[in-house]
Amino acid sequence: MSSMKYEEMITKIENIVNQPIKKFKPNELKGIVERYHKNHPKSKKAYERARKIIPGGVEHNLAFNFPFPLASKRVYDCYMETVDDVILTDYLMCGGPIILGHQYKPLIDKVIEVIQEIGPCHGITN
Repeated sequence: MSSMKYEEMITKIENIVNQPIKKFKPNELKGIVERYHKNHPKSKKAYERARKIIPGGVEHNLAFNFPFPLASKRVYDCYMETVDDVILTDYLMCGGPIILGHQYKPLIDKVIEVIQEIGPCHGITN
């Protein structure tokens, strides 16, 4: 999948934000939750495993989702591929700190360069 350009991402966000709010009847929630469970069984299994070793089963508060959070297999650019092989656009981007996107190659290259030249950690300011 090719990298999404900034303008494309903004257009997608605007399309979502400008849609009318769609309400569903309370009894429809059951079907939505059932489809979620059916479409994301590996994510549910990963969450159940994580709950045994991580408080709440997630590593940060943005990941608390009903009925369970999705588990990622791979993230790149502005996308997240779940363990259930679903590719999603990651609009939250970890709540904002990864403004450059997941796996931004120029940043990765610079980090690798610094590690190779200076070392990963030695306890003093570089």
